[in-house]
Amino acid sequence: MLLEYIENAKTLEDISASGDYDSTEILHYLEIAFLRNKKLYTDSQPITATKDAIDIFFLGKYEQRLREAKSIPYLKKLYEASTITLNNKKFHTPSAYIDMIVANKDLYDYLTPNKLGLIHGDLHYGNILIGNGDLYFVDPNGASHMPIEYDYGKLLHSVHGGYGQIMKGAYTLVAYGDNHYTFHSEESENLTLAFTHLQSLLSKKELLQGMYAEALHFATMLPHHASDKRETTALYLRCVEIFNELFIRLGEEAII
Repeated sequence: MLLEYIENAKTLEDISASGDYDSTEILHYLEIAFLRNKKLYTDSQPITATKDAIDIFFLGKYEQRLREAKSIPYLKKLYEASTITLNNKKFHTPSAYIDMIVANKDLYDYLTPNKLGLIHGDLHYGNILIGNGDLYFVDPNGASHMPIEYDYGKLLHSVHGGYGQIMKGAYTLVAYGDNHYTFHSEESENLTLAFTHLQSLLSKKELLQGMYAEALHFATMLPHHASDKRETTALYLRCVEIFNELFIRLGEEAII
């Protein structure tokens, strides 16, 4: 409906992929989206909440989707594996990383935010619309108050996770028997620059909490893509990579 009122509007996803826009302009729009969402959050006077209330949007959502996945044999197998060989290296799986977080109270507390406020709730590149020289948010989440780190994860989901790249089939994937894969997502200069810029807008803790949310976004979306096994496997493998990078960064910051 918005496209009827905003002539020639495009999503930030389309703009980033088109090659018709200067990277500086794309970063400008990313920063505007980030700052507008943060203002929405701060103006709502965020409230401190219990970890259980916050975790509805993190581990609670994961556990719900895990229950859905168990009815799909190949997904159940992916979720229940403890290790995986990816690009000739052995990794923990998302389920194993989550178990490590839950078992370590200090790590769990560090990664789980403690405030709720008004945010968009699904702020990935596909929900940021550019038109008439302005920026619009579309398709917000229905929850009235959420942790803003959830939306940091959604932005990272686009600029770091490369969700749009996977949806376009811009990746290579080969399976070698059980839990042994090669996987590479095609690089995008615009996304690499956007990730660097977004890191400059976040504190170290916000980045790590955002990456945790990003990894869980990938882990929780798998049942919704299950009809396409190859695409779902690509999302799963990207999730493995994100969790691994998160734990490396946590180690570098002496959090673990």
